[in-house]
Amino acid sequence: MTRRAIVRADAARAIGSGHIRRCLTLAQRLQDAGWDIAFATIESSEELVEDLAEQSVKIVSGDPAHEAEELRALFPGGVNLLIVDHYQRDAALESACRGWAQYIMVIDDLVDRPHDADLLVDMTLGRDADAYRDLLPENTLCLTGTDYALLRPEFAERRPQALARRAQTLSVDEILISVGATDQSGIMAVLLDGLAQSGFTGRVSVIGEFSDMDNDYPFDMQMTRQAHNMPARMIAADLAIGACGVTSWERCCLGLPTVAVITADNQRDIASALSQIGAVELVRETTAQSVSRAVQRLRDDSEAWQQMSKIAADVCDGAGAERVINTLLPIIEAGEASRSQV
Repeated sequence: MTRRAIVRADAARAIGSGHIRRCLTLAQRLQDAGWDIAFATIESSEELVEDLAEQSVKIVSGDPAHEAEELRALFPGGVNLLIVDHYQRDAALESACRGWAQYIMVIDDLVDRPHDADLLVDMTLGRDADAYRDLLPENTLCLTGTDYALLRPEFAERRPQALARRAQTLSVDEILISVGATDQSGIMAVLLDGLAQSGFTGRVSVIGEFSDMDNDYPFDMQMTRQAHNMPARMIAADLAIGACGVTSWERCCLGLPTVAVITADNQRDIASALSQIGAVELVRETTAQSVSRAVQRLRDDSEAWQQMSKIAADVCDGAGAERVINTLLPIIEAGEASRSQV
């Protein structure tokens, strides 16, 4: 019998695409294990995340008051697993889905609301399961820390190549800029102005949805709305300028030194943790001048660049999705075996 999992996650200009992206990674691993996967999401998700076109997608209204009923109506036969990755959902939805969903998994990193889950994954650097002690049922299994970062398998596959290249890099000739799927705050223009002020004249790859930019910069700039070859782009880059969302763990896996900026409140814990260990150069107030200084520091100090690359690479090895699957599937299989014996 084919098992079914439903992913409840959204992408929108106000929240970016990170929730959907990390769930796509998990979905692929479940599909590889023979599962049937569907995404229950709002309409804007398909526009912002092109990879959803390859998935079974059901559109929901996004109204939390009626969401459990919507899910039951869309999938009346029930599901083996409900995966919830959503900052505006909590135990109210999860408890309402009990019975319809045999198991519930939550992906979170805010530690700010109760959940009713069998398994919770929080990939924040340094996060401990004790942080959720008062927010979860006593028997919930917590997988915390960057060992469980949900990255696509090609990041782990390309990691040896990336780290070998970093060890031989002597200068910063190519920079990758990515602040997420959208740029609601207009920060991209500030980053580009800061990079220009730094005196950088090499190649720049810019990824994301952004307003028209003035192309009169002293560097060779290529703009792409969505990158389907992110591992290759990160390997080619010598330095990144980027936000501290899901992409943080991708950059770390490939040992890519980063000038980090904060574009949303939920990124502050990640940014702070990475900055404290020296895995990023954190720009706390994003101005062109502060970005320029940060870029110059790493560009002009090869020893600091190499040290940051090594520290970042130690943060995440890219095998987190495999660890999550290897924990999740035995739990479900054991539960099914137990029920069959009753």
